Amino acid sequence: MEALENGRYSGIILSSKRHEGLLSSVTSYNEYCFNNSEHYHNNAHFSFVLNGGCVEKKKDDYEIKPGGITYYSAGEIHQVKKIAGVTRRINVEIEESFFSQYNFSDEGLRQIIITNPDAKFIMVKIYQELVISDNLSDITIQMLFLQLINQFESSSVQKKPQ
Repeated sequence: MEALENGRYSGIILSSKRHEGLLSSVTSYNEYCFNNSEHYHNNAHFSFVLNGGCVEKKKDDYEIKPGGITYYSAGEIHQVKKIAGVTRRINVEIEESFFSQYNFSDEGLRQIIITNPDAKFIMVKIYQELVISDNLSDITIQMLFLQLINQFESSSVQKKPQ
């Protein structure tokens, strides 16, 4: 079992940005070059498939197609088993400092994927910022991620008990 370092994924990192508890990256995979070992990440993260796709395994195998978003809790064991051609994904990794600063629970952030119809659009905007990669991209990515959360804060995001 492999523990991937913060900001590392099974594919090749094309670009990345880090700002106040969030680490965003564009990762490329192809059917001949990807890490197919079982692994986990120390931080929770969202992964959004831009193009291509893959078969992954958590407890069971499942397919992720373009437009699919998957949430991985910190330490959650998973495996990329098969890649469909050239696949590009956006990953937004959430450090523990972000959970603490904004007082959010892991399950609450997971629910955003299910309840927020704008999640995919916001992930595409994050991708655009990673491609533009100017002086404001770091803070813009953070603002987009907070927009994703704040839209549903009162109804679906569970805060940690204080």
